[in-house]
Amino acid sequence: PTGPGPNEPCKVGAICRGLSSCADEGDGGYRCLPIEAPAGQACFPQFASQACSDSACVGGVCAPWPAVAACP
Repeated sequence: PTGPGPNEPCKVGAICRGLSSCADEGDGGYRCLPIEAPAGQACFPQFASQACSDSACVGGVCAPWPAVAACP
């Protein structure tokens, strides 16, 4: 697919390439920000459950523990 890639500027509603999604950076500009980030990497809470691959976005970083408890 065509379109901007991760960390590239984008327009509202644009389809981003890779594991990224177009979002407001907070300064009025839009950029393809990472989604489904691994634990320990930066995340963006505006993506809610899509922000991290297998943990929760806490304070801008994907938590080092799984968001869903493992079954015994």
